[in-house]
Amino acid sequence: MWGLYESLLLQVEAVRLGLGMGQLPCLLGDTDPMLRRVPPGVARPAYGLWYLIHPDMRETARLRAFSAFLAHYIKQHLDLIEGRRPARNAVE
Repeated sequence: MWGLYESLLLQVEAVRLGLGMGQLPCLLGDTDPMLRRVPPGVARPAYGLWYLIHPDMRETARLRAFSAFLAHYIKQHLDLIEGRRPARNAVE
């Protein structure tokens, strides 16, 4: 069964090949020099971001380290993740 990651990669490749438009996370689309944002006003879905850890694993050192890394990365790239950072490749 295809996962979300695989379907996103397929969408990216289809858009790169000129097969149409795709709704991609800003983190993927804005950082790809071959892709361009569509003009403002196009419907944008809102997605939540969840990171779950089984209660029995929360105190595992490697998961605590990964959680800290992930939280730091998200904070550092929040504007890009949420689509607020002006994309260098946006269509005017």
